[in-house]
Amino acid sequence: MNLDQFIEKETSFITDIEEIVDVLYEAKQVYLYDTSAVSSHELGFHHHQDLTFSKYTQGAPILLTDTIAKEMRLTEDQNFRYLTYLSHFRKVFYIKEINFFDLLKVDYELTAARRKFIMASERAFSTIQLLRERVKDAKKHFSKAEQLITSASHSFFTENEDANRGEFSLLWVSAIIEQLPGTANVTFVGIDHDLYDFVERSYFSTPKVSLFSNDITFLSDDTLIQSDYRNNYEHNSLVKRIEIYRKPERKTRYHRKINKVLNLNQQKEKISNEDFLQLLIHDEIEIIY
Repeated sequence: MNLDQFIEKETSFITDIEEIVDVLYEAKQVYLYDTSAVSSHELGFHHHQDLTFSKYTQGAPILLTDTIAKEMRLTEDQNFRYLTYLSHFRKVFYIKEINFFDLLKVDYELTAARRKFIMASERAFSTIQLLRERVKDAKKHFSKAEQLITSASHSFFTENEDANRGEFSLLWVSAIIEQLPGTANVTFVGIDHDLYDFVERSYFSTPKVSLFSNDITFLSDDTLIQSDYRNNYEHNSLVKRIEIYRKPERKTRYHRKINKVLNLNQQKEKISNEDFLQLLIHDEIEIIY
């Protein structure tokens, strides 16, 4: 059974493009779920029955691309652990990269959709020179731009052993969502700092200012733990979440607070679980990712 057959037969994922666009039009938030975060949260659920992230979303849709699903090896998960975990989310979007263009065709006539697809691809691949050039070439062959760009993306990542393909698939679909009508804000949910860096370079280090970027947020396990603690200030719950989710060998992006005032100098370093606990209890840190 291939992945498409598996998704259709075994899951309740929302795959209909028009339905996805309709939900996005009404949604205030959509969470783009990276493989590393899904794996971390599934382990937390499998071993501890913890659903902190599911509760955090408050029913908002989460989004998986086919690249993320392949990285999760869903078809090899004979115990259906991932599907059992994901069944606790109200809406799970599943979108294949080859269908990204179709999202735009729901609300725009073909020429406008193609133009917006090019703009989204420029945003997504602004830091990859080869793909940036392929997008420029596609503009010269406008009538088949979407096929050329999608094919170029597939070839590039295949030739590079799919390195960071999952992160870029999420960045790409966020750029598509930027072009859609509606006001759904995007949150990137991950652990790998590459995801943060790619999004930052494409949205926050570019001369093309985007109002959409004003509402982009990031959610790592560290920010999730901090948010959960601030919602209940329950010490035992904080200790439990740290034990379940924190990886002290992973660097944390944060701002220090000095006398409760935020220091704007962003820092990135490893923090032990013991120090992390104290920093949160005494409100001496604002975690970014």
